[in-house]
Amino acid sequence: MRFLADECFDARIVSALRTDGHQVTFVVEGLAGSKDDALLELAHLDNRIVLTADKDFGELVYRLRKPAYGVILLLLDEVPIAEQTLLLKEVLATLGERLQGSFVVLRRGAVRLRTLQ
Repeated sequence: MRFLADECFDARIVSALRTDGHQVTFVVEGLAGSKDDALLELAHLDNRIVLTADKDFGELVYRLRKPAYGVILLLLDEVPIAEQTLLLKEVLATLGERLQGSFVVLRRGAVRLRTLQ
């Protein structure tokens, strides 16, 4: 799968996804400091799902109605990185192609998927 990982996203998770064969553009590797709406647009144009821990993407997608290819919001601050990685990999394996065109919120013990309009 193709992703754009926001700069607030953990580099260890990015590395694990790359090891699994996913194509991940990591904002800190050349796009640091970019505004969230610019990143959302870039990901949309490049058919990439945004990986983030920033709730502002929900506002961009739902309140401001910015187009998005897909967003996965990890709300797992209190969860160790190894467990975050495992939870994300499980979501990717379970939801697969359904992630395209969806906004997914991932919490420990809960996954919420909402189709984007």
